Amino acid sequence: MKKRTKITLRTKIYLTIVGLLALTGILYAANPFPFSSQVPLPNGVAASPDLLLVSEYCTENIDSIDCNGNATLFATFPGFGSCREKYMAVAPGQSTAAGFTPRDVFGTEGPLIFKITPGSATLFADLTAFGCTASDHNGITFDHFGTYGNDMIVTCQEGDVFRVHGDGSVAHIATLFPPDPNTHLIEGPAVVPTPFGPHGGEIWIADEQANAVHTVGLPPTYTVTLNVLSHVNPEGVYVIPSPPCSYCGQRLFQRRTTDVPTGVGLSNYRLHRVRWQSYRCE
Repeated sequence: MKKRTKITLRTKIYLTIVGLLALTGILYAANPFPFSSQVPLPNGVAASPDLLLVSEYCTENIDSIDCNGNATLFATFPGFGSCREKYMAVAPGQSTAAGFTPRDVFGTEGPLIFKITPGSATLFADLTAFGCTASDHNGITFDHFGTYGNDMIVTCQEGDVFRVHGDGSVAHIATLFPPDPNTHLIEGPAVVPTPFGPHGGEIWIADEQANAVHTVGLPPTYTVTLNVLSHVNPEGVYVIPSPPCSYCGQRLFQRRTTDVPTGVGLSNYRLHRVRWQSYRCE
């Protein structure tokens, strides 16, 4: 369903783009080889060293995958009854500073954020009253570096960006542009490390429709910078730690990546060979 582009500047960052594995329904492990084909249309992925969760694009199911690639129903979103992109994130250890419990799992479905536990998905926060009306494509991540108080960061596809605290309180921090689905469609955000160039420590946000990556600056001003990076159909930005996530002794992969060589400025980013990419574990 998607393909990812890797940018290397000491730390690895990935952009998801529409790709060659469109709706194949297969998870991949390192080498690569098929790891599991038991999740129909896998969409969002959340991982820890002992838990791998995957959301299904056209159902409300959230599946857990064991070390042999077997899928078991873990929980169910309340549901809209149609195919939607539902993304998930695991609260990292740093999120205790924001009132979260590490290893708790959260997921987006439309403007709603759910806490996901075995057998249930419980409403955690509702962004509707704060201006998020999008029913699809809403992204979620955590601030691992403290530049946004280690809060949860959520984006809505029309261009709004939010901080969510561990008590469920919501703060609208930025609007990237007036809503226009014909020109913009933002998805997966990531807070990048502070040494990562002139926009280090900031929120990077993929804009699939505009073929661009935008940034939201540091508090208290949250200055928006549009078109920091140009790329075809990016759907998410991911910071990958070194070493990458290992689950059941394997590095898990779902989509393709393309390396981009190290450079000082954004103008040095050039695409070349294809590799495979792993998800972050908490």
